[in-house]
Amino acid sequence: MPAKPGPAGTHSYFMSYPLFCVGTDGEGLIITGGGGGGKAYGVINYLQAHVAIQNESTGHVTMETIASMDTGSGAAMSLDYTPAQGGVWICGLGSSCLLFKFNDDTLSMEPLFKFRSETLAESHLSNFAKLAEINNIIHILTGGEDKVLRLWRVDQAGGSGTVITGISLVREFSDHQAEIVDADWFPANQQFLSCGKDGTVKVWSMNSSAPLTTIQPPKDKRVDQSLNLSIRSAYFINNASRDIVVLCHYPRGPAFLIVFSQTNPTTPITNVLVSRTITPSMGINQTRDKVAVSHANGEKDIYSLVPGCKLLSRTPNHCHEMPPCKTVFVNNQLVVSGSPDFSLNFFDPRMNASSFFTNLIRFILWLLILVLLILLVVILFFPSGTDLLHKTFPDAMAILHGQRDEL
Repeated sequence: MPAKPGPAGTHSYFMSYPLFCVGTDGEGLIITGGGGGGKAYGVINYLQAHVAIQNESTGHVTMETIASMDTGSGAAMSLDYTPAQGGVWICGLGSSCLLFKFNDDTLSMEPLFKFRSETLAESHLSNFAKLAEINNIIHILTGGEDKVLRLWRVDQAGGSGTVITGISLVREFSDHQAEIVDADWFPANQQFLSCGKDGTVKVWSMNSSAPLTTIQPPKDKRVDQSLNLSIRSAYFINNASRDIVVLCHYPRGPAFLIVFSQTNPTTPITNVLVSRTITPSMGINQTRDKVAVSHANGEKDIYSLVPGCKLLSRTPNHCHEMPPCKTVFVNNQLVVSGSPDFSLNFFDPRMNASSFFTNLIRFILWLLILVLLILLVVILFFPSGTDLLHKTFPDAMAILHGQRDEL
């Protein structure tokens, strides 16, 4: 079933199923995943491909659904893409992963290979699957409830191409003390990171099972120190020192955006309070110099990362009725977020007034309201004071002096 446009001005589209993940090739192709248990439960577990076209003058986004694929009994929980070898996608389906391609000629999604990402227990679920091409070979990172980060190699006929002959487990990394929630590649030097509910971010190398660096964001002194600080997401920043941006929060908030240097991981470079509640999702743009942060109330903030960490823009209203599951960038600017409330929202910070002018307008409006309230109170409770409004300045001063003499 194709996506349906939302109310005018919302830049939202609605699916026929709850959204659990969103992915993009960065150029306009968007794939959404989710569902409700499969056909037996009445809501099919879907992967759907959409094309988004934006009017550069108005910012309005038109989206068309061009392909669908039933994922069977497993709902898609994560999506990732690599442009390697003509473009390869991976979809996390709980304890297994599905590699597939999007065929531009037939406008269809073609399954390539499915494998189990959790090697021990069927009940263990993977929270993510991340792709990267290193030395012309596609590699995969998976991790989840069993606290183990796994590195896989995609074996292909002739060493390259789209004929996948198998998936080989290269190495396991077992230093996290709690569930692993996300990972990120920095393939230029074969490094990657993982973050978990144990409150740590760990940087790894493909050649060692021990972490190169462990980052543990400091607890905020204003918050109960007995509460655990959980990491929601982390990314490498595109700068000379390969700094790392971390999104973390306490069980019921607040949430922070913190930037760390790998050379000094104990002291944050920047620590920004982004929300008084939890913030479930963060996405980074293709040039890795901006992030989009999606809050539990459906709002989105855009921050620049180079230099520093600065708020650039904020959505003028709530984009979702439920907390968003995933936030991604298209064409380095357009921000897309999906939610289990069936909605997919588009936001272009270039089409929104800057946060400075927005806050200035809000301040002026609140000031006008305050002045009107003061005038209303004077008229209702101090009738004699209203005479001053109809007098010239000398007359008004005379009236005041006369009242003071009577006292």
